[in-house]
Amino acid sequence: MWKNISKIILNNRILIVFLILILTIFFGFFATKIKLQYQINKLLPDNDSTFVAYENFKSNFGQDGLMLVIATTEPNFYS
Repeated sequence: MWKNISKIILNNRILIVFLILILTIFFGFFATKIKLQYQINKLLPDNDSTFVAYENFKSNFGQDGLMLVIATTEPNFYS
């Protein structure tokens, strides 16, 4: 079985390389048209308390910028 598969591949190697090349160009062309969305999908309704608090945060401080803030009250944190 593997011998037959290897014969098919070796006998049609130019066709296989050509198909791989065409597929690479085809997918590369459509890869240039990919658009990314940097906004969070709206999962919560407009009157949800968490959504309202988040919108108030954005109006006070601007865009959140996907920043993580960690706070501690440990007095010996840096020692």
